[in-house]
Parts: sequence; structure tokens; C-alpha cells
Amino acid sequence: MARFWESLSESSRPKWAELYKQFKGREWEKPLRDERAIQCVGKLEDTEEIKKIMKETPNYTIDSQGREG
Repeated sequence: MARFWESLSESSRPKWAELYKQFKGREWEKPLRDERAIQCVGKLEDTEEIKKIMKETPNYTIDSQGREG
């Protein structure tokens, strides 16, 4: 997965560097290593599985939601 800096177009990179300097008060330095702490992988469910889950009734009562019944 591309990092933010890598996903910018060549014409956008100088603009990003200028904004970074304006708001952070220092020059932008391209990271030397990948320091991402979070990685997100998306998974698409089958539409039949989604349909089945949506038809199920919830396992809680209205009282457990904090409402008076």
C-alpha cells in the first residue's frame, strides 16, 4: 500500500511540502522507512450473507438499551 507522500502527483508534492512547512514550521523530509502503525485490509461480504444477517432479529431487549418498555 502506498504511503501518503507516494500517492501525491509530482505537481502536488511541492504544494504539500509548502503546506507542511507553513503549519509545522519545519521542512518536509521524506520518511526513510515505513512507520505505519495501523494497516487496514478491507473484506467484502457476499450479498447473500449480508441479506441473511440483516433479516436476523437482535439479541437484546428494549430495556437493555436504556429505554423504558
